Amino acid sequence: MDKYYKYGSIDRGHITRTRMIFKDSRIYFCHRAQFNDPFDCHYRCIFKGTAEEKKRFLINLYNKMHPISHRNDRRLWVTENIKKFNDKKNMQSIIDKVDDTISKIGIYCLTYDNKNILMWSHYANNHTGYCIEFSDDYDDMYFSDAFDVEYSEEYPVLNFTKDSDEERFKKTILTKSIHWDYEKECRKIRRHGCGVFEYPESALKGVIFGCKMSDCDKEKIIKWCKKRKNSPIFYQARMSDRNYSLDIDIFNP
Repeated sequence: MDKYYKYGSIDRGHITRTRMIFKDSRIYFCHRAQFNDPFDCHYRCIFKGTAEEKKRFLINLYNKMHPISHRNDRRLWVTENIKKFNDKKNMQSIIDKVDDTISKIGIYCLTYDNKNILMWSHYANNHTGYCIEFSDDYDDMYFSDAFDVEYSEEYPVLNFTKDSDEERFKKTILTKSIHWDYEKECRKIRRHGCGVFEYPESALKGVIFGCKMSDCDKEKIIKWCKKRKNSPIFYQARMSDRNYSLDIDIFNP
């Protein structure tokens, strides 16, 4: 089974969500506007294709906007919009509709790397926070459907008339600048909702305490975890004696 990690902080601004993770088995799915990288989920749009591909795209778009509608209404709408297909204003309205759909997708960012000193600095409050280890059981595959993020030097090009729904999803939600490839990120997705949602209690396998985490904050997390059916394993990160890296050892409360 893969292991998935989530860095976090226990300072005043984050303590409510941190307590929720450990006490209530609940995590927060954000929307793309909340990312610290303004380039994240950014893409370029083109509308290139044959007349038949453009027509098929408009039919699919209309069906999504109006799942319950009369066939004649759809035919009239498609015929009208085919004529205006290359009109910038009309195309922008289509882009806006797609953007609105993307903005409603809930995203929970994870990583495969629990020793990255940059992420400990950025996401765990300068190593005073923690890193959670999630792993699925065979009878409850909650995190295993997380999608790997791809990294690129250029914005992905989204061709509305040719790309499938999955290709659009990959280009709009799962592509980031190559500058971030050190994060080894993957994303758990809720296609119809941001907000707080419950995860299987058994998925929380471990908690790594940052090398600068206070004893008081460690005690808080240990106390919250005591009420769980199965307490996670606790670990302590420490600075290596030899190089710019972290060592992680079992922590015995």
